Amino acid sequence: MSALYDLTRIDPVTGLSEPIPAARRIQALLELPGSRRVVRSMDPQTIYSLVSSAGLHDAFELVLMLSGEQCQALVDFDCWTRDDIETERLENWLDVLLQREDADLAEMLSVMDLEPLVVWLREKCHIFIWEEDRDLLDTIDDPVLTSPDGQYAIVIPEGDEQFAGRVRLFLDRVYALDLKEAHRYLEAARWELTTDMTERAYASRNARLGDLGFVPVHEAMEVYAVIDPTAWAARARSRALDDESPVITLSSAGSLGPVDEHLQVLEARAHEKNPPFFSRAMAALAQVFDTTQLSGIADSIMAQFRAVANRVHIADLGQPGDLPAARQALGRTIDTLSIGLELAAGGDVVLAARVLAKTPLREIHQAGYSTTVRLAQTARRLRDRGNLTLLKEVRESLLKDSDRNLFSGLLQRRPILDATLGRRFARLADVERAAVRLGDIAFLELLIFGWFRMTHPELVTTALEPTRIESPADAITFRSLLATVTVRALTGQPVELAPISLQLVHQAQTMLRENHHNPDLFADTLQVIIVERRKGDTNTTPLEQRLVADVSAWWHDEITSATAPVSAELASEMVLLTRA
Repeated sequence: MSALYDLTRIDPVTGLSEPIPAARRIQALLELPGSRRVVRSMDPQTIYSLVSSAGLHDAFELVLMLSGEQCQALVDFDCWTRDDIETERLENWLDVLLQREDADLAEMLSVMDLEPLVVWLREKCHIFIWEEDRDLLDTIDDPVLTSPDGQYAIVIPEGDEQFAGRVRLFLDRVYALDLKEAHRYLEAARWELTTDMTERAYASRNARLGDLGFVPVHEAMEVYAVIDPTAWAARARSRALDDESPVITLSSAGSLGPVDEHLQVLEARAHEKNPPFFSRAMAALAQVFDTTQLSGIADSIMAQFRAVANRVHIADLGQPGDLPAARQALGRTIDTLSIGLELAAGGDVVLAARVLAKTPLREIHQAGYSTTVRLAQTARRLRDRGNLTLLKEVRESLLKDSDRNLFSGLLQRRPILDATLGRRFARLADVERAAVRLGDIAFLELLIFGWFRMTHPELVTTALEPTRIESPADAITFRSLLATVTVRALTGQPVELAPISLQLVHQAQTMLRENHHNPDLFADTLQVIIVERRKGDTNTTPLEQRLVADVSAWWHDEITSATAPVSAELASEMVLLTRA
């Protein structure tokens, strides 16, 4: 919770924690005694988040109070796209910044980089000396402004009256403060190269943002270093349980405290119905450490959290000023830290609190991420063998939709749980469920191409013969292949991966409808087929049970929802169907 004002509130209807709107938080700041002093003491990243979220209209009074360094931070965060200055966004800030009191404006200009303002002038106008360039100026049709001292001529693009007003206000304010400073701006706009000025400004901006935790991409990538999560978890547990191992202090973690945006997200996540394990471990710190230690440990963890979250944002190619992307990075950071903590501590939040206090958050994040990378590596090996598809253009055509979504998610640049829904790995249980599903898919591959003794080219030939097969190629899945085998067994046909007629599907449908004394007939038949194929190998029993349950549930859902007899169109998506 912020010491200055509340960041979240409990919705009286839903009972859930929700962020307090930025405009209301700004108003609370302005109402504080000594608000100017308080505002100027705030972190530049928090200021930018508040102003951007509220909008310049609601943040107008706040911006007028800012220090020169905070004003520079607004430009650093918002007025760049990669290494290019965005002069249109700079103009939006100038509309407010040029309304500051004389002393505040002078202080701001004394600390802000000269180059962005000069680039803005160069892009929008041309500057001449009246005495030296009068002949040239006589040939120009565009409007010409004269500097307050009558020395410079500023040529304004025809019709851009809004810019003319901004330039006039800018020059009037700067001339009134310092004649030499005004000349410095105009001479730089006349002679300096835009590329040189942009490069200098970019270097200065990166140095300042680096002080706020926004390091270069190559350095930020450290949070995604892949380590052995199992070996790391053992070391982290041992260190956490060792009373002689020290806690991480603020001096070793860095001095940057959390910003409001981070605290808001953490508070909201902590009030979820099922809070992240990271939030639960933070709450458990008080059960492990006494009050003399607790404050320093919490400060250290939060300083590390800011560093890790900012690095995740940059490593994922986010811009420092992109608030929506920064919030997504915060969510990913919390979820990945939760997985790493669970890996080290299991479900023991007290042990997790010890791990949190004695292990760098960077390592915890690396371990959590590495568990998902292992899944991605397994998925890639399965896919690259080429046995999960019958089609060249679809890499996993034989899988059901949810498994395709899993593969698509795992094989993204940063593995996620479900590509269609955009679901992230948030808990160790998510990782374990995905690992189980990959094991089930590997078992399907073994069953079809091992125990049924069919090669992949043979299956392609069997399933895609256009003159013989009714089933659409993209509808053929491992499920429909196993359903085909099961229907063949139910109707007394040879148990093999061969297409069947619609008549056999109707016969199986009738048998299942009429056989009320054994509702598990389909599942039992498939189970017998698998047992016969595995030849005494009992290590796959749990895999078999899940497979049988999945295929039989899917079959029954399809059959019970279909009319009797089932149509050829639907049957062609349930089994490998021959043409009539």
